[in-house]
Amino acid sequence: MSEQNKNELELRDKFIAPAISQANSIVIATAQDYSDAGEVVRNIKSAAKKTKEYWKKPIEAANEAHKALTAKRAEMLKPLTEAEGIIKQKMIAYQNSQEQIRLEAERKAEEEAAKLQRKAMREAKKGNEEAAQELAVQSAMVQANVNYETPVAGGTSMKDVWKFRVIDANKVPREYLMINEKLLNDLAKATKGKLPIDGIEFYSEKAMSVRSK
Repeated sequence: MSEQNKNELELRDKFIAPAISQANSIVIATAQDYSDAGEVVRNIKSAAKKTKEYWKKPIEAANEAHKALTAKRAEMLKPLTEAEGIIKQKMIAYQNSQEQIRLEAERKAEEEAAKLQRKAMREAKKGNEEAAQELAVQSAMVQANVNYETPVAGGTSMKDVWKFRVIDANKVPREYLMINEKLLNDLAKATKGKLPIDGIEFYSEKAMSVRSK
């Protein structure tokens, strides 16, 4: 068994296990029991302090190693993330330009189709049914013949990502607002609940503070 494991077992057997056993077995029915309970709590705090001290250096070392490794990873990933962002923006810009081309082609086709439809109606009024029918067919074909191919790249897909921006905070419905709990807790501690705030009630709860041995 390694020295570290021996120290850990000693910590568990000598401090942690007795503290837990005392907490589970104690009954508070008298003033003396209450006083004894305070001693048990101090024992528990002492065990917790020793446990924190025992793990302090290994955790600090692990944290330093973790920070060093994540920093190195971030350093190597940064240019790749930037490169990915650059190419994605170029691909999105191309697709947007193609979408504009499609919309413009559809607009022109609709204009041409409407023009042919008007001609067809004029021919129909003149009694030229055959000419009117031919123009109506041409109108439908103009709209059907708008060619557009969606840009495709293997392993990629495009989707709409919906977000929001606040344009008038005063008009945002109440259900979408978040109460600043940290600020209110800080005010409660600083003013001892004496600062009146509409819709807020400050209150206190008992909390026991115990010094370790």
